[in-house]
Amino acid sequence: MNDNIFYLTKASIFDDYGLIFPSEIEDENYYGLGNLYIIGAYLNSTYKIQAVFNEKIINLELKLENKNMYTCTIKNIGKFNFYTEKLYKPMKYIGQTSYLKNTEIYYRLRLMNTQKAEYYAKEYNFYFIGNE
Repeated sequence: MNDNIFYLTKASIFDDYGLIFPSEIEDENYYGLGNLYIIGAYLNSTYKIQAVFNEKIINLELKLENKNMYTCTIKNIGKFNFYTEKLYKPMKYIGQTSYLKNTEIYYRLRLMNTQKAEYYAKEYNFYFIGNE
């Protein structure tokens, strides 16, 4: 099982292909949407991912259901599906974490049912955070 899923954001609005962790943003006035990304050029059959559930970090498993869809089941909540989107051009991690330095990123994960995710975020303080 791999733990190569991270929540990253663009380094700045001027850098189209550099990603960093939100905690690495230096400009306090900058904000951007983050996404879950898979590190590496090939997809694996399973991945570990972290989420927050009722203010606690929990470890979950994503399982490949078909060519580009992963499923994650959470006790007391249910199933979430993610679509893996191959990036047109690989992006690089350009932040400070040494073991990821200049790592190329080929896939973005897209949650398929955002309404369900928004409901559980409001009702149970549940959301995916990727790995650290």
